[in-house]
Amino acid sequence: MLVTLAACSSPSGVVSSPTLAAVSMPSAVGTQTSSTLVTPSARTSTGPAAVETFAAQQPFDTPGAEPGQPWTSIAWTALPKDSPLLGVRAVVKWRGGYVATGETGIWTSDDGRTWTPLNAALPVVSALVAETTTGLVALAYDPGSCSYPEAVCSPAVEGLALTAWTSPDGLTWTDRGPALGLTGSQIASVAGSSAGVIVVTVASQSALEFSADGISWQSVSVPAVSPQFWCSDAAFGRGRYLLLCPAQTPTDLGDTPTQPEWSASGLEWSVGSAPSTPGRPASMDTLLVGRNGLMATGWIPGAGGDEQWWRSTDGATWQMDSSYGPLGGEVLQGQDQGERAIGFLRADGDRFVAVAYSHDGSSLTGAAWTSWNGQDWVRLPERGEPDWPADTYNAVVFPTGMLVGGSWGAAS
Repeated sequence: MLVTLAACSSPSGVVSSPTLAAVSMPSAVGTQTSSTLVTPSARTSTGPAAVETFAAQQPFDTPGAEPGQPWTSIAWTALPKDSPLLGVRAVVKWRGGYVATGETGIWTSDDGRTWTPLNAALPVVSALVAETTTGLVALAYDPGSCSYPEAVCSPAVEGLALTAWTSPDGLTWTDRGPALGLTGSQIASVAGSSAGVIVVTVASQSALEFSADGISWQSVSVPAVSPQFWCSDAAFGRGRYLLLCPAQTPTDLGDTPTQPEWSASGLEWSVGSAPSTPGRPASMDTLLVGRNGLMATGWIPGAGGDEQWWRSTDGATWQMDSSYGPLGGEVLQGQDQGERAIGFLRADGDRFVAVAYSHDGSSLTGAAWTSWNGQDWVRLPERGEPDWPADTYNAVVFPTGMLVGGSWGAAS
């Protein structure tokens, strides 16, 4: 599972699976900076200095439904402007509980309701956090390596000089020094599980790295993918690692279709079936994971570029969801401008949540649906509607409810 500390990505605010919880990336490498990371000496972090550095971090609660249980309604409430919850950009469930990260810190929770800031335990400003065979790893990087402040970061770090911190329980963290073996200049996506963690890196071409513990890394070969472009997203779901990669051979029109890939171990990869489309090929860019299914979002190349959703039960075979789940779609104004969903989709590795836009797309209605598999949806009776400022892109599913814009949606 993946979470990130310090939010930086494309303004879509899409969080792919909680291995990224959720997690999109910019299409071009951001500004590269030299790493100014924690000194790579092996130590366990404690002491008042770290507490002072992260004094702004505060605990918070997320009231709502019992984690893991079906939602039956949702009540939207505006959050105070100084709520630390507003800075969260990703939440991941791992075998030791939950981790939340964002612009202002990193928090842990054993019940999905009460969240405690790490403060002294992990004295870094920005890190990618993923599950490993031994617990968790945090790959720390200079926050200046992120170009966008709105969503999840794909850091551009010269030489990928990242410091690895590990934890068996999410509470005590040890500095393990440089993450040895990572190559490239940018991390595009990360996905972890109890079997280890994979990282898609970018330089002159895409590469995939694997590590059991997050400290030492090895390169992994992925078949039938283009050497010119990088894999857009990685996730772990349905008991396997998943990748969305550019296919090796472009079409006659010059389009590069998406090539899904999957692996049980993270080391040996199999080629999946690209989803069929009525015309030009699928361009899938974001993975989302549910309890009983997988979804992906992306586009069909063209003048306007239709937004599309896809579904899969195993990550190997995909089919288009032309109705956009329960939301339906609308044709954009202007000739050949494509179609889009009337709302957006998020997931937390357990459930999918679809949230509806108003008819003009300027606000949210408060209407929401949930699904375990991405195919069978349940409408949630709602109270109120979320505050959705024009410059806000955060929408994060928690075990007990959902953060959207400036509001908390408590499920029941």
